[in-house]
Amino acid sequence: MLSKSEEKTLLIATPLPGVDLVVIEDASPFMSGSGGRQLRKWMHQMPCCENPCSVRMGDGRWRCKCCSHWFSVSHSGCLLALARAEKPVGVDVQHFKLRPAALRWLARISAIKVATIPHWAAMEAILKAIGQAWNRPISGWIELPEKLSEYSILQLSSDVRVELCMSTVEGAALALCQVGEDILSECSHQFPVAAN
Repeated sequence: MLSKSEEKTLLIATPLPGVDLVVIEDASPFMSGSGGRQLRKWMHQMPCCENPCSVRMGDGRWRCKCCSHWFSVSHSGCLLALARAEKPVGVDVQHFKLRPAALRWLARISAIKVATIPHWAAMEAILKAIGQAWNRPISGWIELPEKLSEYSILQLSSDVRVELCMSTVEGAALALCQVGEDILSECSHQFPVAAN
């Protein structure tokens, strides 16, 4: 157990070239807004360029104004994950806890029989990478595999392909997603979303 002022930072190796992934474990739970603060701190400690400056785009994704690197942030309890890449990237960390209604909804919209917390993390990371994290997808627009592997390529539509990496860290599911090489940095394809 970490003491109140301790923080543990883990640099995670990924199979995705050019993607940096850091997971921070803190003694107290991360609160809303802490992702942006930790991102700015990380950009200062491990700069992506000479003059790093984060900006949040209208679709919720983070970029560096200077070098155009992409960033993604996620937190669950005392864990916070940060990802950086030259292509659009999404990261999600989820503690294994009961979410029956959310998992039933995810199973229904993603065409899998039984959704799990790793499926939830995968969907969140994919939505972040393609700039749709603030939208609620409708049934059938994405088909998650029943069994998630450590590395897979998913074809979301005729023009959007993503690479997905799955892992566990400090007792939580960790998903990392990057928009495929053959896709332009700016994903202009709009996926169908349900009315809020």
